[in-house]
Amino acid sequence: MNVELFNGAFDVFLELKTPDGEFLDIELVPSFISALRSFSREINLSDLSDFKLKGRNINMLIFGFESVTAIFFTNPKINIKLFKKKIFEYIESVIENHKEEFEKARKTGSINGLIALSAKAQKWLVIINKTYTQMLETHEIFDLKRSRKAYNLLDELSEKVEKDFYSILEEIKNLKIRLMTATFDENISEVEEIFQKIEIIKSQYLR
Repeated sequence: MNVELFNGAFDVFLELKTPDGEFLDIELVPSFISALRSFSREINLSDLSDFKLKGRNINMLIFGFESVTAIFFTNPKINIKLFKKKIFEYIESVIENHKEEFEKARKTGSINGLIALSAKAQKWLVIINKTYTQMLETHEIFDLKRSRKAYNLLDELSEKVEKDFYSILEEIKNLKIRLMTATFDENISEVEEIFQKIEIIKSQYLR
């Protein structure tokens, strides 16, 4: 049974493609995970009821139950730890409340009896995705993108301040030269104009 946030979400967000550029058949993933779990039992790996695979463009969170394996695909930027317990509890309750449907699907190989369940799971995915988005917007969870944005803004600010201060230092330097000339010439109006310039600079930079 496959459940997506919306139809085609795997292809749009995760770009699961083969080396030939074709979209990967998502149905192949459960077989791979099942083989991995079987291999772990063969080599006596313990505590593999759930585990995580992380890549550059995709994360997989795998929960193993007695007769069902649940695989969650997420964007690698998502902090799945915040929802891991909630996801586990949801899957556990679904399995517990729909044992007969899952058993029938396992025996017959048909998932027609799980269509209604799939629709319910999709609604749950929409809710949990919305919750995560809201937590990001209200800064309740760490967002690496926001940190990067802050760093870029600091870079921009640094460049602007450096540029502005270089400009104002040059202006002060020129005012000193003008003041020396005005003092030598006893030019009252020039000295007063320089005082006005000084007040303007003070109001801009010495608040």
